Formats: sequence, C-alpha cells, structure tokens
Amino acid sequence: MIRPHTEASPTVERITMIFREKMHLGDVLPDTHLFESGALDSLGFVNLLVHLEEAFGFQVALAELELDDFRSIAQIAAVVDTHLAGSGRAATQTNGTTASAH
Repeated sequence: MIRPHTEASPTVERITMIFREKMHLGDVLPDTHLFESGALDSLGFVNLLVHLEEAFGFQVALAELELDDFRSIAQIAAVVDTHLAGSGRAATQTNGTTASAH
C-alpha cells in the first residue's frame, strides 16, 4: 500500500476537482473514506479510473489494483504521484494536463 498525502498538493487539488466537476460529488475532503461514505460504489470507481486516466495520462493495471489505494483522495493522489514519478512525469495544474520532466 502506498502512503497517502497528509497535506494538500496539486495532485490532491486536481483529484478533488475531478470529484466535484466530473463526478458531481461536491466537495469531498482528502481523507474521507470514499467507499464507506458512499461517495464511490463499483460503477463510480470505474468512472473514477477513466477520469484519472484522462487527467493524468496513465492506466492502473488490474494486477496493480488495490482498492485500499483508492479509499481516499489523499491515497489516490499518492498512487497518481507514484505512477507519474515512475514514468518521468510530474503533475501540474496548468490546463489540467501533465508536463514532462526534463
């Protein structure tokens, strides 16, 4: 399991925006348990994966998928940042796109 972010980061802010604007869930706090609170169900989880792929440009392989890594926005942000660091990209907030690290 990847350790969640403990403070707001650009990735946390972008994921919060996905929940608010794409998934229409209002303001979800970074440490809210998404499944226990009812913010996410199985269909919502699939939609979230699609939105994350669109926003950050990577897919989570089914072999790597651990639901515990998606229990909160802070945890999701840690997963995203780990994937971006592994691919040599860093998350940015400009235009909702990712930028290549040089």
